Amino acid sequence: TIAFASIANYITVASDGTIEADPATIDAESMSALDAFDVRERRVSKKAGGGRMRRIRIRLADKLVALNALARHLGLFVARNEDRFRQRPAELHPFPSPGPEPESPPPLFVGPGPTAARRARFVAEFLRYGDAMRAYVAAGYKDTDAVRSNASRLSADPEIRAAIEAGRRRLAQRHAVSAERVIAEYGRIAFADVTQYLDIRDGNTRLDLQHAQPEHMPALRELIVEQHIERADGSPPVVRGWRLKLACKQQALDALVRHMGLFRKPNPSSSQDQH
Repeated sequence: TIAFASIANYITVASDGTIEADPATIDAESMSALDAFDVRERRVSKKAGGGRMRRIRIRLADKLVALNALARHLGLFVARNEDRFRQRPAELHPFPSPGPEPESPPPLFVGPGPTAARRARFVAEFLRYGDAMRAYVAAGYKDTDAVRSNASRLSADPEIRAAIEAGRRRLAQRHAVSAERVIAEYGRIAFADVTQYLDIRDGNTRLDLQHAQPEHMPALRELIVEQHIERADGSPPVVRGWRLKLACKQQALDALVRHMGLFRKPNPSSSQDQH
């Protein structure tokens, strides 16, 4: 929900450019993707034109944190895996598929005794946080000075790895998440341009969400609008002030760079093969 949230889901843009935002029309699942949703109205003094002013503030939770978690579940960011670099470029698919749902759960989930249960808990916690050390301690293993090496050794166990991969596939299918969708969302943020939400003409700049494309809206993290919704002279509503904040483009670009394996040191063996 957080990873693919869009401010477009929380607002309605009228033909005159003013914005409506009603929390009563938002379902509970969508509300969970918000950091802030605030709608306030106030009377305007006669000196300032009279009528009523409305201020809307919508701020999404950090999409990039959620996207990074999904990317780890899907096994993206292959630039961290040196073994993948030893393959030829043609063998590397940029968008790994989650694969089919396994017919039965891995053996370690059904074995009796505390060891099997602890291993299953380790897998569940690893899928939740993507952190082997945190999963190791949460699963009930002793928190000793060797926790880092023990956690790394356990996460490399073939049965554990198989269970983690199966869990990633189940999560991806359950929430309709694929590597392609995650990478596309990173791309929307990485290549967003603030002019996609503005109307710039004759040296003047005004907010124009009415003509913003749907694929551009997910890159917005925060929207603040102050608009005159009722004016004493009966003139139409008008947006008086606004502020936009994009999700962090730098983080999204960094994620794409790591996934594609750019800016990495060349493999000496591959250089020798070329000669």
